[in-house]
This record gives sequence, structure tokens and C-alpha cells, in this order.
Amino acid sequence: MAAAQSSRTVEEIWAHSKMAEDDRAMLKEESWREGVRATCPSCGVALPEKVKFCPECGAKILQVVFCKECGAKLEPGTKFCPECGTKTGS
Repeated sequence: MAAAQSSRTVEEIWAHSKMAEDDRAMLKEESWREGVRATCPSCGVALPEKVKFCPECGAKILQVVFCKECGAKLEPGTKFCPECGTKTGS
């Protein structure tokens, strides 16, 4: 029984390793982002980059902003990062 469990664990480790390798290869490809499009949460229409309102239905699009220095998520209107103190430019 222990041998069967050990064999299964090794198989799972190899499977996870293969998935991680595939993910790393995908991230190196420049074209993977081309198929990714933001959509309006209200009407589902594809959005152009960095819009504040949906051009189709007028719904407000929430902007998520991150600190350029440490990567912390910033609330709208924040002037300084609460994690590292970097000026945000807002």
C-alpha cells in the first residue's frame, strides 16, 4: 500500500512540474496577452485600454492601481503608497 501511495505521489510531482514548465514557457511568449481583453462588468462588451466608463452602456469601470515600487494595491486618489511611501503621481 505504501509503495502504491509513494508511486502516485511521484507521478503527481512530475505532473505539477510539467504544468509549471508550460506556464513559464507561456509567460515568455509575447503574444499571450493579445488574446486577453477586459470586458465591461455590466454589459460584457470588450473595452479599449484604460477607460473610466464603458463606451457602450456608460457603466463606471473600476480602475485598479498598484504601486510602481513595491506592487501594493492602491486605493483611488492615494498620493503615497501606504506600504513603501513612494509618491504615486495621483
